[in-house]
Amino acid sequence: MSSKSDVIKEAFSFENDDERTQFEAEMIHLDVMNELQELMRIHNMNKSELAKRLMTSKGYITQLFSGDKLINLKSIAKLQQIFNVKLKLQFIDQGPSQSTDNLFNKRKHKLRMGSRSSVLL
Repeated sequence: MSSKSDVIKEAFSFENDDERTQFEAEMIHLDVMNELQELMRIHNMNKSELAKRLMTSKGYITQLFSGDKLINLKSIAKLQQIFNVKLKLQFIDQGPSQSTDNLFNKRKHKLRMGSRSSVLL
């Protein structure tokens, strides 16, 4: 079963690698913001309270949620502290890559952890 982001990715074609990279960054941002929205719901926190806890403006929070700004690693680190959570990243092999000549697959067995074919950070 394909995720919504996979369906959206397939619907778009890109003129160059920069467009593809920007789109991928925006999709990662969307995933993070969806997780943040769920954390806020669980902790009964609104955007104004989040802005106070992050020591930033309400406008910046609005820009994050609208996608006008992409969240940065420092903000993610602050979110981990605020919600007492840890971000878990996982790279998943998506098959042959046209831009890297499948470099990831050639090196994947060096990155394996046990019998798993994904890399956890």
